[in-house]
Amino acid sequence: MAGAVVSSAANWIGTQLVNEVIFLLEVEDQVRSLQQELEYIALHLREADSAEGEDDEQLRLFTKEIREIAFNAEDVVDNYVLKVASSSSANIGGNFLKKFLRFLCSSCDVHSIGKETEAILKRTREAVERLKRFQNARVIAPGEGFNQPRPHRIVMQTYPHADDTYVVGLDEDAQNLVRRLTSNMEAGVVAIVGPGGAGKTTLARKIYNDIRVKNHFKTVAWVTISQQWNRKDLLFEILRQTKGIRTYEERNTIKDWSEREFVEAIYGFLSENAYLLVLDDMWGRETWDCIYPALPHPGSTRKVMITTRNEDLPLQVGQKCIVHRPQLLTEDQSWELFRKIALEETKTQATTDDNIIKLGKEMTRECGGLPLGVVTLAGLLRMKDTSEWEEGFVTPHDESVQVNESLEDVAEQYLSELIQRCVVQVVEKSFTTGKAKRCRLHDLMRDFCIVKAEEQCFLRVLMSSTSQSNVSTPLRRVSIRGSGSNEVSLPTQHLHIRSLIQFGEKTLNLQTICQDLKLLRVLILYGVETHDGYLPEKLGNLRHLRYLALRNSNIKGLPESIGNLSNLLYFEYTTLSGIEHETIPDVFWKLKLLRHLYLDPHIDIPIRLKLHALTNLQTLWPINARNWESEAELEGLSPSLQKLIIYRIVRQRQLDAVFGSPCMTSGNLVHLWLDWESGVKLENLGPIYEYCQRLLKLELCGKIGEDCLLQFPPSLVKLKLMESNHKLHDPMVAAGRLGQLKYLFLGDAYTGAKMTCNVGSFPKLEELHMIVLKNLEEWRVEKGAMPRLKKLKIDRCPKLKRLPQELKFCSLQELEIQYMPRTFCHRLFKQGEEYKYEY
Repeated sequence: MAGAVVSSAANWIGTQLVNEVIFLLEVEDQVRSLQQELEYIALHLREADSAEGEDDEQLRLFTKEIREIAFNAEDVVDNYVLKVASSSSANIGGNFLKKFLRFLCSSCDVHSIGKETEAILKRTREAVERLKRFQNARVIAPGEGFNQPRPHRIVMQTYPHADDTYVVGLDEDAQNLVRRLTSNMEAGVVAIVGPGGAGKTTLARKIYNDIRVKNHFKTVAWVTISQQWNRKDLLFEILRQTKGIRTYEERNTIKDWSEREFVEAIYGFLSENAYLLVLDDMWGRETWDCIYPALPHPGSTRKVMITTRNEDLPLQVGQKCIVHRPQLLTEDQSWELFRKIALEETKTQATTDDNIIKLGKEMTRECGGLPLGVVTLAGLLRMKDTSEWEEGFVTPHDESVQVNESLEDVAEQYLSELIQRCVVQVVEKSFTTGKAKRCRLHDLMRDFCIVKAEEQCFLRVLMSSTSQSNVSTPLRRVSIRGSGSNEVSLPTQHLHIRSLIQFGEKTLNLQTICQDLKLLRVLILYGVETHDGYLPEKLGNLRHLRYLALRNSNIKGLPESIGNLSNLLYFEYTTLSGIEHETIPDVFWKLKLLRHLYLDPHIDIPIRLKLHALTNLQTLWPINARNWESEAELEGLSPSLQKLIIYRIVRQRQLDAVFGSPCMTSGNLVHLWLDWESGVKLENLGPIYEYCQRLLKLELCGKIGEDCLLQFPPSLVKLKLMESNHKLHDPMVAAGRLGQLKYLFLGDAYTGAKMTCNVGSFPKLEELHMIVLKNLEEWRVEKGAMPRLKKLKIDRCPKLKRLPQELKFCSLQELEIQYMPRTFCHRLFKQGEEYKYEY
């Protein structure tokens, strides 16, 4: 990893030479020499990285020194850019004396960076010579290694809907437990007990998502606990999952509740409902003692399912409890799981090779039947040719990047590789692209990654509940988890932090961030609440900032100094529900490099935002156009835009401007969502059909003219038509021609009485929603239509008499009925089919 750190530093300095050429012009030669030396030493560190796991103390000390050199090189260049940029932006005018003094200061800065650069160059060249001697004379002897203290555990969220593509050996267990949970057995607690990585959460998830469980219990909730938990936070999460807490007002109302008030609220709600509460990763009795008073006595219709590594916990819950221990995988099951992952379709020939089968079974045998061990091993080998399996992964990975690839492309490739190796687990996939939308790490894998990251000085995870005075190693990337009212204070040696992620209401003081951490490149504030609802004006001091995300905060206003962040590539600003926002400052036009802009849809946009100045913008999501008086903002939307969402278009000229803008005709759009209010009408879909040939997702909300021909680009995977009130043209006919369409949502989109899915239409459609079709009386589905349909939802279609009989030829798995007449629902019951419905 030392090679990667040095290579990263060299690349960053090279980027600075290009982006900050004005400020680095007078020291370009020194800085370029420094970059070249770092690139040279990175090449020689390949072998050191490959031998990293050999516990060689001398090697470890050497790579530590190399990392420090690389970090110092970055700091020197970044600090110089910051100094010169600040000096040039302050007091541009002034008399001769002031200008002469600034010239002297600038000369001092040039001299200073020259001396610092030469010192680093000397250290680098000495390190190269030592590395050469070390590699030539080195005899690797296994060392004693060293013990790294286990990191402080925080809650690792698991999800009930995670993608468990590779599951083996759990079907029988799942079926058995589902039958028990949905029967009238008196035992109210089911405990799934086993070691880490044994598949407890996967089994619980399989049960939780079973359709019989969803139909049997009116309320189902999934809460992750883990070792580090807080009593009030846990009760709050159970209340949120069961009763639902959606707005900022609701959250503020219960924020200061006592434990007793939480317990009474949960008990009152659950006592009126049949419920299943899943408590994932419970470690001790203390957690059960906290939760139990809030639970109406578990019984036949009130169940609690626990996953735990604690063998004694089921005996301590004081309830009738069914204990289930997932069996370790047999050798055959381990091989089956390994084969599914490591031997893809491209390696089908290898599955019949006796040598490969023998080698694979020998390796999986070493996993001891633990599913996580098999999955991790198979994931690592998945990216290797079978001929390399016996080589022990010594072939160095080619880290070269194509020059025409964007940062987003490279990041996506790395994430995809981690997923393919089963290091990262996919929680949710994008319906349109099939790519990962949300991911997680297994807690054991996460612990391992944190240990390695801290060894390499790559990342440190801090808790606000513990003192950080013992953190002596300089930090570059920090994740802080807030708890209650405690704040983290970082010692002065950590002022060179490059990435900072904060979770929690109160963590690091924002004034400290903006005043002291001036070299930050990434800043993510999640759930942070400031005392006055504002960010410090000194935010503009963070000149190196590339990524700024303010998520789910109480921040109601932004400082004008945000316009000084000239290197910003990504900006996201979303708040808690109920926050009264102020109009954002008209400074975004200054952020010339900005690629992605995410704004809360409830924020008021100034009359002029000058979005046409953002020529590199790829994402604008979402933007509220209500206050705009000029169409110039929309007429000049960048042709580089790929994702565009605009809400509350209030004038016809605005909608026409969007359809005539460069972004619409460039052919780069992949996601388009437009929402216009009454009095505005879309008269022509031609530009979308003609130019947007890469469009995957289209969402249109507003009136569509009767003379407008419904035609859509054939690339569409997801289509939503809402409030279009079309009468002449059946949207089913137009949408049915889309050969790639997988998702169709029709909400108040059609006022006709009859809809038809023609023969062979919708060849790939998987999900269909028909909402508020008030005049629809007959829906015809002809032969061969919608052969892959899995989910159908019918909601508020009061005149619809029945569902088409031809649906029985589809692959329908889930049918949801909401707010339909009783006669319609009774007709469904008489068909004797099993449906998931809500009435």
